[in-house]
Amino acid sequence: MNILVIGGDKRNVYLSELLKEKGDNVYSIGLNDSEKYGIEECIYESNYIVVPTPFSVDGTNVYMPLCDKRISLEYFFKLVKNKKIFGGNFSEKQNQILLDNKNEVYDFLKNKEFALNNVIPTVEGVIEIILKNINYTIDRSNIAIIGFGKIGKRAAVVLKSLGANIFCNDVSEEEVANIQFSGYNVIKSLRTKNNFDIILNTVPAKVIGKEELSYMDKKALIVDVASMPGGIDFKYAEENGYNVIHALGIPGKKAPLTVAKNMLNIVLNKIK
Repeated sequence: MNILVIGGDKRNVYLSELLKEKGDNVYSIGLNDSEKYGIEECIYESNYIVVPTPFSVDGTNVYMPLCDKRISLEYFFKLVKNKKIFGGNFSEKQNQILLDNKNEVYDFLKNKEFALNNVIPTVEGVIEIILKNINYTIDRSNIAIIGFGKIGKRAAVVLKSLGANIFCNDVSEEEVANIQFSGYNVIKSLRTKNNFDIILNTVPAKVIGKEELSYMDKKALIVDVASMPGGIDFKYAEENGYNVIHALGIPGKKAPLTVAKNMLNIVLNKIK
């Protein structure tokens, strides 16, 4: 098979190497390695194309952080027709353009197995971020987790095992019941005075705005792992001295090889 891996971070670098080990003919663009062919030839020769996750950060160019090269989305869309495309975090408009060009699009982030496999490296990355940014122990610290989804649940288990006092918030009545059943403290409202040392947000919607921040200690560490635009009013937080970290793409930074193996399984299964 002829497969093109274009742009992206170390996840795509490892994926390219894994595909080569499987015996496939792999072209690569923008992975900071030697490129024997131009993008036009690579796309023409390839039936399968793996693009970055996220596909684009600025909405203008393909996401290619490992090189100085730039490929505009407009030019990419012009070249890519009748291909099978793997990637992640496509906007609705980008997805529709690809479909209009008779491509088949597979979004890694919409694959349930992939999402579940991403939970562990995400939580491990969160622990690493916390430890690097506090001068006290996680043990006996008060930690608030906003959103009791897959990441929230896993983070609660791990942080509690390290001795933290866990407080959780969710808008779903079912998840509130799950919080109680799991033995964690329920945060009924983010607009009440609290003494949280660490706040972890997993909700990809603005749940911590100016008013919610006013109830939080400015010394608290606030970590947001939600996808863009995140769940915090970052501008207000920065202007008013809050300690906020927007930690995007943790799996790709923390465990790119593990994620690449998960991507490989999806690609091979779809090809089969």
